[in-house]
Amino acid sequence: MEKLIVTGRIFYGTAMAGVAFQQFVYADFHRMILPPLHAWIPGLSLCAYFTGIILMAAGAAIIFEKKARIVSLVLGGILLA
Repeated sequence: MEKLIVTGRIFYGTAMAGVAFQQFVYADFHRMILPPLHAWIPGLSLCAYFTGIILMAAGAAIIFEKKARIVSLVLGGILLA
């Protein structure tokens, strides 16, 4: 059972790192899809990069088991918000 928990933790952390990578690659995606709705918000690309950094750090913390439980709970709250 312990191997299954470790494997799940690695897959979940890798998935969060993948989502973070997509935040870096597609930072301008929201402006292309919904220009009138989000045009007034300054620094949307900066918000995307900041979110990517947070997701990358969370994925690394989960993979390397550094406060993984707390990080997973906070990450779940962020993704549900």
